[in-house]
Parts: sequence; structure tokens; C-alpha cells
Amino acid sequence: MLGGHSRTSSVDSVSSIESHDRLQKDIQDVRLAVIKISNISWDLTSGDVMDFLESVPVQKHYIHIPIDRSTGKTKADMFVELSSMVEAIKCMAKYNKRILKGRAVTVSLSSLEELNSVHFPPVAVGGDFLSQAEAVSLAHFSRKCAERPFEHVISILRLAPWYQMEHFMTDRLFAVVSSTVDALSEHLARPSASTGKMTPNGSPATPNSLLPSTQLSTDLLDRLLTATDRFPAFTPHQKMAVQRVAERKPRFGEPIPLMVEPKPARHLRRSSIDRILEELDTGTKRTEAVDRLFKNAFDQIMLSSVNSNSD
Repeated sequence: MLGGHSRTSSVDSVSSIESHDRLQKDIQDVRLAVIKISNISWDLTSGDVMDFLESVPVQKHYIHIPIDRSTGKTKADMFVELSSMVEAIKCMAKYNKRILKGRAVTVSLSSLEELNSVHFPPVAVGGDFLSQAEAVSLAHFSRKCAERPFEHVISILRLAPWYQMEHFMTDRLFAVVSSTVDALSEHLARPSASTGKMTPNGSPATPNSLLPSTQLSTDLLDRLLTATDRFPAFTPHQKMAVQRVAERKPRFGEPIPLMVEPKPARHLRRSSIDRILEELDTGTKRTEAVDRLFKNAFDQIMLSSVNSNSD
């Protein structure tokens, strides 16, 4: 008993230290100002924005390029979170009316309220911040910016008002994030088989090399996993499951093995998360529409790129 108590105390101590470290990171991560960049190109990437704001210390997860959830298209305005209002005013003065990817853009002051209102329209009946229908629309990839729907999910995880979310809303968002990580990690795990065509520099073309300039990369997967890990509404059980989905890198059609033995919550029959994990294991109800569209979308991007290159 004493040994068991000691182990429990050690785990609690480690958990307490991790919670303190996470709190410190969250405090450092608070952004106090937002700028809006208008008239952006539809194929703009977060890397383009970082190059544009060359003198501003900004990381990619502070950059938000919203998409229309019903069409998957890039909106005309994007947002950047900054550390202070002074920094925001300096950015507006320096970069307003400059050229960003071939367009003269307008840089103006914005707010967290406007940023959130763009990403989270009024909550529909049922209380979803991200409905199943909207999740399906994330599979509408842009041929020249395949990273867009994944970065949109990252923005949702960073900005979602988690303190207002009911358990069922968190579970649905968890299912969407799991499918997103699954799709991206599967793509990155694919072998680069030759297509029989040639790239502009004369080397044999692979499906990945024929993709446009924006590549889906391990950096994107790392950012998605970091956003998942730092989302306060997800339980350690959920975060671990998503991490293991990424590490597993399953092939197409393979069911994802159960990551953690589900433990029924006290005073409840079974938690929603346990049911979701069991579905991931059996592959029977695995958010089929979202999964299918995410997986097929990669083939469509590659096929359209190959056909375009051969015309």
C-alpha cells in the first residue's frame, strides 16, 4: 500500500509540475493585439505572411487565414495576433498598401472579437462550434494551397471558446481533429512512387513533387499536434489518442488500433470519448464522410496536378 501511495504521489507531483509549466507557456502565449490584412491572394500561405512581416516576431500559429466553411475557399481577409498594441500600430504604419503575393493589401487594426467572429459564426441549433457538415467542407482542398484546411483546424483549436463547450461538442471536435491528423499523417507516410512524368528541372516526377509550391510537411503535422496538445478542453486521454494516431501512420483502409484501454467514467455508463475510441478501433463508424473526403482529396489534388502538368 505504501509503495502504491508513493507511486500515486509521484504521478501527482509530475502532473502538478507539468500543469505549472503549461500555465507559464499559456501566459507567455497571450496575444494582446490583432491586425487584419485585406485583399489577400486566395493561395496565400502562412510562410508568405511571415516573409511579408519580416521584422515582426510572429510564429505561424498566430497567423489565421479563414476559409468559407461551406465552400472551402479562402476569404478576403486574414489576421495576425501580435504581442502588443504598439507592435500592431507599427505594423499598420510600415506594411499598409504594400504588395503581398502580387496584391496591394490593406493592413488595419482589428480585435480578438472580430477574429473569433470570423472563425466562429453564431452557434447553430445543437451548439456546435464546428458541425459535421462544416467538417466535411474542410475537405475542399485548394490545388495551390493544400495546407489551408489543416491550418484552419489549427486556428479552430487555438481560438475556440473551450470554456463554453459542452462535453458532446468537445467529443465532436476531437473526432474531426483525429480524422485531420489521420489524413495528414497517412499522406506523409506514403512512398514517393514515380508517376512516369518529369518535373520542370528534368527529374522523375512523384505525386508529391507535382504538387504546387505549398507542400504538406511534417512541420504542418507538428503544428497540428501542438495545437491539439494545448487545447484545454481535450482530456489527456484524447490528446494521447491523437498523438498515437500520428505515430501509427496507418495505410489506407487499415483500422486504427485502440490506443488506450477505455475506462468508464464514474457514475456514468460510458463516456463519449470511450465510444469514439472504440469506433476508431473497429473502423465501423469512424466519421466516415469526413474520413473518406479527406483521404480522396489527396488523390484528387495529385491527379489534377499531374493532368495539369501534362497539358
